[in-house]
Amino acid sequence: MYEVDGRVQSVADTLIGMFGNLITITSIASIMAVIDSIFIMFALINVLSSVSISFFVNKQQYNFAQSRIEFDRKRDYIKRTFYLQQFAKELRIFYFSSILKKIFSDSTQSISNLLKIFSHKVSKLNMVNSFVRIIINIIMMMYLCWQVINGKLTTGDFLALFNAVTSLSGSLTQFINVIPQLCQHSLYINNLREFMEYKSEIEGIEQGYIIKSNTISGIKINDVSFSYPSQEEFALKNINMKIKSGEKIALVGHNGSGKSTLIKLVLRLYDPTTGNIKLDDYDYKELNIKSLRNNFGIFLQDFQNYSFSIGENVLMRNISEEKDINIVWKALKLSGLYNKVKSMINGVYS
Repeated sequence: MYEVDGRVQSVADTLIGMFGNLITITSIASIMAVIDSIFIMFALINVLSSVSISFFVNKQQYNFAQSRIEFDRKRDYIKRTFYLQQFAKELRIFYFSSILKKIFSDSTQSISNLLKIFSHKVSKLNMVNSFVRIIINIIMMMYLCWQVINGKLTTGDFLALFNAVTSLSGSLTQFINVIPQLCQHSLYINNLREFMEYKSEIEGIEQGYIIKSNTISGIKINDVSFSYPSQEEFALKNINMKIKSGEKIALVGHNGSGKSTLIKLVLRLYDPTTGNIKLDDYDYKELNIKSLRNNFGIFLQDFQNYSFSIGENVLMRNISEEKDINIVWKALKLSGLYNKVKSMINGVYS
C-alpha cells in the first residue's frame, strides 16, 4: 500500500509517453524501410532482449518493495515516536531510546540486506541485456561496413542508419516497455483494489432482525470458544453465560484471560470460532448488526478523543436535533463534566 498513491499518475505518464514514442517509431521505421528493411530487424532484436529483461526486473523491483514494507513500518514508527509529544515524557524519564535506536538500526540493516540480494539479481539481468545489445550492435556495425565497402551505402548513410537504428531501438523499447510497466503498476493497484473492495463478513451484512430495545430479556453465551485469526491458541474456550436484562455483572480475571475478547464477541466485532451467542431467542447471525450495537453503551480501555465537538464525541455521530443535545447534557451530568462544559462559550459545540 505504500506506493499506491502515486501509481495513478504513473499510469497516466506511461500512456502519454507511449503515444509520443509511437509517433517517433512510425517516422523512423518508414524511412528505414525505404533504405533497407533489415535494419528494422536489428532494432526489433534489441527491443525483444530489453523487454524480456524488463519483465523480470520489474517483478524483482516489486518483490523488493513488498519485502521491505515490514521494516519501513518499523522505521516510520520509531521516527514518529521520537518526534511526537505524547512519547516525550517517557523518553526522557526511562531512557529507552537505545531500544528504539536498535530497532531502527536493525530494520535499516534488514533493508540493506534485501537491497543487496535484489540488486545482485537485477545486476545480473542487466548484464545479460547489455551483453546481448553489444553483440547485436557489433553484428549491425559489421553489416553496415560491408554495405559501405561494397558501395551500396555512403559514409553518411552509415552514420544516419546507425543513429536511426539506435533511436528506433530506444523508442521501440520505451513503447513496448509500457506493457511491463503497466503490469508493475497493476501489482500495486490490485493491492489497493483488494483493500477497497474488501467486505467484512460481519459488517457487510445489512439484513437481519431489527431489535426493539424495550423487549430484550437477556444474552445467552453458549459453549463459546474463540481464537484470533492466524493464532492456534484459544483466547476463550467453552464459555457459558447468561446475562439477564437489568442485571449487573463484573468480569474478573488476570491480564490476557479473555475479558476484552468476550466483550468484542458480545459486540459482534468477531464471531465465535465455535458455539454461539443469542440475544433473546435470536442467534447473533440473524440480527441486524447496526441494530445490535445500537443497544450497547461501551467505554473502551483504549478509547480515543476525536477532533470533533464535545457533543459529537459523546454521541459518536452528528448532532441532528434538539433531542440529541439533551442526551449529551444528560451524559455530561452523569460523568461530572456538566458544569465545566456549561461554562464554555460554545457549550456542547466546543
